[in-house]
Amino acid sequence: RLIHSYDNFPVVRLGDCGIMEELEELEELEELPNLSLNPLLYTLPLRTDILHRCVVYQRNKFRGVRRALTKTISTVSGSGKKMRAQKGSGMARIGHKRAAHHRGGAKAHGPKGIKDYSTKLDKSFRRLGGRVALSQKLREGNLIVVDDLRCSDISTKAAKRRLGGKLAPYGYDDFESALMITGNDADRYFRLSARNLPNVTVLPSMSYNVYDVLNHKYLVLTVQAVLDLEHKLREK
Repeated sequence: RLIHSYDNFPVVRLGDCGIMEELEELEELEELPNLSLNPLLYTLPLRTDILHRCVVYQRNKFRGVRRALTKTISTVSGSGKKMRAQKGSGMARIGHKRAAHHRGGAKAHGPKGIKDYSTKLDKSFRRLGGRVALSQKLREGNLIVVDDLRCSDISTKAAKRRLGGKLAPYGYDDFESALMITGNDADRYFRLSARNLPNVTVLPSMSYNVYDVLNHKYLVLTVQAVLDLEHKLREK
């Protein structure tokens, strides 16, 4: 269970992370260690300018490179035959049917060549944005830490039931969005089972990014993901 408090910094009791029925002996809870969250990652103030720059960087990177070759009058298909007489018809003169204002004609001033939409952003700045996003989710009370996310087989119903059992104590609703961050060795059965759940996204810790965190209400981290993110987002 994650205690959302800034007076006593959040501590995760690993025994409280799973479903109680899965534990054979309740006395084992006292023997499990606590997981303290790193204050350097979860106590930063909200910086909308940093989050905005990280989101713009990621969206531009996803947009990538545009390769376009618009056909001009010289390259579009069509005859060069004069469409009608120069004079006498009462209409405008037409030299050929490949003009831009005719159907099937060329494109006037269209895009051409290669255009790269990606922008640059320092790695240290991206790591800072990741830490700000974590701090904001904790401040909102929408950060959840669980022991692990696994399934015994590929079943969307089983994944939904398992998530409901783990996240119900935190007020999670099936119709609300959640981003699940697992360790880099994510359970294949759970990943395949949860991908059909609406508004639920499962990512390994190596794919953690600001855009997906802000695009979901809840951020669910496994214990391994917490450790991985401390290594990924630490100041260097």
